[in-house]
Amino acid sequence: MHAYGYRLLYPVALNASLLVLIALFYNNISGHRYPKPKPQKGNAHHTLDPLPSERMSFSEDDIARALADFGEYVDVTRDDLAQLIKQTEKHALRRSMGEIVAADIMSRDLYWSTPECQIQRAWQTLREHRLHSLPVLEPDSHRLVGIVTLVDLLKHFRPASARLNFGQLKFLRGVQLQTIMSTPVVSVTEDTHMVDLVFLLSDRGLHALPVIDSEQRLVGMITQTDLIAALYRNWLKHLPD
Repeated sequence: MHAYGYRLLYPVALNASLLVLIALFYNNISGHRYPKPKPQKGNAHHTLDPLPSERMSFSEDDIARALADFGEYVDVTRDDLAQLIKQTEKHALRRSMGEIVAADIMSRDLYWSTPECQIQRAWQTLREHRLHSLPVLEPDSHRLVGIVTLVDLLKHFRPASARLNFGQLKFLRGVQLQTIMSTPVVSVTEDTHMVDLVFLLSDRGLHALPVIDSEQRLVGMITQTDLIAALYRNWLKHLPD
């Protein structure tokens, strides 16, 4: 071995590199990325407030105290442990709420538009029916292709005077919804559980969730108002007699 000298390191380094590459390959195809991406901090409004679902939940200090109380080495990262606790909370909440899904609370009589619709017409629909968002569908198949919100529309108005009057907004002529709509759309299916709806509407800053079927056709809409009403009714059901 002394005669070979540093040449012995070459096969050792090669074998070690192969082991690392095989481990990385297996880790990624099994759905566990390495190195793990850092969890996104902050919220949809870019403020320092924690996400709504986390404001009455555990904190990082709680995790540190729990690990200290455990008193032994735990072969899991702090982020993985926090994610495990969150998933446990979600499953416990799902069990306590029962099987309430999107189909039970969604609105079915909907207003919608098409990609070729003019921006002024969309504004009139939202204003007349006091809506915050308008789904955009293919006219023949009714497949969901986009969504337009009040914020999207207000980016394309031409002020008629120095004073902003929402009843007399003048929008740029010729602008079609297909040029300003948001796509792809965050949507759910009819069997999405209410717990998942809570996290989508609270943590992601969404005001409405389109509900689609297996053919991507719009079948309903769930707003924050729908969700609040459903949570209230569920709370009343669990009150002691």
